[in-house]
Amino acid sequence: MTAPSHSISCSIALIVNVTLRNRRQPDRGWAVARRDEIQAVTALFKEAIQLQAGAAPEPYLKLDITLVQLKTVMVLFAKGPQSISALARAIEVSAAVATGIVDRLQGQALIQRERHPADRRVTLVSLTPAGTDLVEEITTAGVERLAALLAALGDDDLRALHRGYAALVEALRDSETRP
Repeated sequence: MTAPSHSISCSIALIVNVTLRNRRQPDRGWAVARRDEIQAVTALFKEAIQLQAGAAPEPYLKLDITLVQLKTVMVLFAKGPQSISALARAIEVSAAVATGIVDRLQGQALIQRERHPADRRVTLVSLTPAGTDLVEEITTAGVERLAALLAALGDDDLRALHRGYAALVEALRDSETRP
C-alpha cells in the first residue's frame, strides 16, 4: 500500500500498533524527557483515533464485517497473498480462527483461496476484485478527509507534520526490515 492510499485511521492504527509493541519491550534506556515526549505523542494519537472514530468516512458505516475481518482484508491488501498460517500470525489469531475468518470473508466474495504455485500443500488467500474495491473505497474516503484537514493547517504546521510523517514512515520501514 502506498503512503497516499492510507486512510487516517489505518495510519494511526499502524502507529499505535508499533507504539504498543514497543511499550511491551524492555526499557531501551530512553531519557525521561524523551519518554515523556513519546507518551505525549501517543496520547495525541489516541485522541486522534477517538475523534476519527466519531467522524468515520461513509464506507466504514456501510461495512458488514467485524473488526478482525477488516484487519484481515487490510493485511491482504498491504501484503498480498498469504498462507493461512502467515495470515494468522499477521492478525494475531490461531490458524483455526484464521480459517474461520477466511471462510466468512470468502462467503462474502471479498477473498479467495488458491493453491500455492510452488507448493500445492499450501493454500494462499488473496483479495478478490470486490475486496480490493472495498479497501480502495475506504482508503479513498480517508485520504479525502485527511486532505481536507491538511488544507486547514497553516504552512508551518503542514511542513512539521510532513517531516513527522516522513520520519514515522521511515521508522516503520526500518522496523519491517529488523528481525
